[in-house]
Amino acid sequence: MCPIQADFLLQITASLGQATAHLTVDKVNRLIYVSNYNGENFVAFRLVGADYVIGGLTFLEAFLNAGSGVNPDRQEKSHIHGSWVYRDKFVYVADLGADKIYHYEVVNESLRRAPSRETIVSPGRGPRHIAIDNQNGVLYLLNELQPFVDIYLIGFEEH
Repeated sequence: MCPIQADFLLQITASLGQATAHLTVDKVNRLIYVSNYNGENFVAFRLVGADYVIGGLTFLEAFLNAGSGVNPDRQEKSHIHGSWVYRDKFVYVADLGADKIYHYEVVNESLRRAPSRETIVSPGRGPRHIAIDNQNGVLYLLNELQPFVDIYLIGFEEH
């Protein structure tokens, strides 16, 4: 067993949202991505030093008017659930509230929303979790509100 030693806490940083749902470390690009469920935002921080501590904020996108889904009890607004890295160049973000997956490109230690690039999921599915097969360019989406796994081929331009 390899225990975490509480007396070696390196840092505490605010997540810049409410009900933070997911965290992804991108060691290749030295970024950390934070998904805020009730905060309706997605942020990226720079990782610095040999210890990979959190540096400055490099990206923040708020989804305050991004829409809602067909389930008024659970999809009244955006609920950013998580982010996943594809081939060290792209990041996909699941939005349970809007039934969408947003596409980002890693550029100069930050992110850029891919123009007009989002995947609209079947209404009421509620995207929750993603797994990516980097070798074959396949994205697996686990939905929360409807019990389905959706499988997508990642587009040629993103290979």
